[in-house]
This record gives sequence, structure tokens and C-alpha cells, in this order.
Amino acid sequence: MPSPRVPIVETVSKAWIDAVRAIRAMPVIAVTALAIHFVIGVGVFFATMALLLDPGRTVAEWISSPAWFAFGLFSAALQIILLAPLMIAMHRYVIRGDIARHYPLNPLRPSYTRYVGMALAFYLAYRSTDLISIIAPPARTLPFIFNLAIGATTFLLMIGVIIVFVRRIALFPAIAANTSNNTWREITRADAGNVVRIFVVLAGAILPAVIVGVLLHLRLPEPNTAGTFVLILAMSLLQIPTLCAVAAATARIYLAIGRVTAPPTLVPGDAAVA
Repeated sequence: MPSPRVPIVETVSKAWIDAVRAIRAMPVIAVTALAIHFVIGVGVFFATMALLLDPGRTVAEWISSPAWFAFGLFSAALQIILLAPLMIAMHRYVIRGDIARHYPLNPLRPSYTRYVGMALAFYLAYRSTDLISIIAPPARTLPFIFNLAIGATTFLLMIGVIIVFVRRIALFPAIAANTSNNTWREITRADAGNVVRIFVVLAGAILPAVIVGVLLHLRLPEPNTAGTFVLILAMSLLQIPTLCAVAAATARIYLAIGRVTAPPTLVPGDAAVA
């Protein structure tokens, strides 16, 4: 029997409504996540400037270097680890109606460890396409057929990771809410009819942030140091609600295709931080 179809417009609109309501209900969570995002953004900016201003390499050489790849992995992993509590709180808000009173950053909690581990695994799999281009010899030194093969392999790997991620997207809210089907094997996988729908839902959830972000970069002049702080803060104010909307959207996707009738199973101490 095919899974129920995920409604696109309804899911996106309800996700943003959930995001606004959750921010109002959990202001401590939102403000803490905003501060974390801002601090990481400032740190990444100054670290990036320190790297790019190194007189030993050009910008192009830095961007194609293993050091730059490692720096990108580190900064993204830091965001995943520190902002996962925001996503978890949003999942639980939508699925269980829970309201977190403090930022649930607890690396020893099994649900947190599994959630972050799964997110990091998908991210590393996706970024492995960049690793191929770093390991491979310069394109100008290879025959056309080898460059074509490398490009095709990179593209197919990227598409494959995205499809697997979309098909298993319901696993993240299931882990966060500690439902009885919160394992890789037991979670309901999105069928072919829902893969495109879920992809459009996720794109729709982040579309407002993309549009506003592009307009901000186009309209603002080249920032000085003070202006950079303002821009990073503006982007944080934009991206935190977007992350809330994405988390709410995935929770609603779970409710549409992966929900079980059994109540959530809580581990000791889990309800206290939910």
C-alpha cells in the first residue's frame, strides 16, 4: 500500500506557522540558538579572512585545498552539533506538543547523540563529492574522458546522497521524539511518489530565507568590520526561524508518512529536557 501523499503547500505553510508559534512559546531556545549562530558566524568570518589573506596562496588555491575542505567540515559540524537542540526542540514541539524551558544541549543523551550522528553522517557523505575533486589530479592534466567520468561520478554520488536523505527524512523527528520506530530499519521510508514532494517542501521552507538573503547581499554596500557584524546578525535573525521551519516541516512529514500509533518511548531524564 503506497504511503499517504505529503501535501506541499499545506506542509510548508503549517511549518512556518509552527516556527512562529514555537519561537513565541520557547523564546529561551530561540535566543540561545541565535547567539550560538551569531558567534559561530563571527568566528568563521575572522578565520576565513585569516586564511584567505595568507600571502602564500591565492583565494582559488585555498578554496581547492584540503585545508579549506577541513575548515568547512569543522565549521559545519560545529553548527550541526550546537544547533541540533533547536531542531530537536522543534520536532518535539510539533509531534508531542512539548515546550522546552531551557536549551537542551546534552551530549550524553542518547537521542541527541543519535540525532547529531545521523546528521553528521549525511553531511559527510554529501561533502565526499568535494573530496573527490580535491584528491583528483588537476583537470588540465587529465584526458577529457577522465574528467567526464569524475564529473559524472561526483554528480551521481551527490544525487544518491540527496535521495537517501529525503527518503529517510522522517528518521530525524522520530529520533528526536523517541518514537517506537526511530531506527534506520523501522522508520517508514518515503516512496517514489513522495521523494519529489518532500524535496519541494524542504525547498519551499528555505525559499524565503534564500530570497531575503540575496536581497540583503545585493542592497547592502561592501561592509567594513562593524558592517560585517550587522550582516552576520541579520543573517542569524533570518536563518534561525528558517531552521525552525525546516525542523517543523520534517516533523510534519513524519506525521504524514511515518507516524505510528504507539506513544513515544521516553528514556530516563528525557522528558525533563524535552
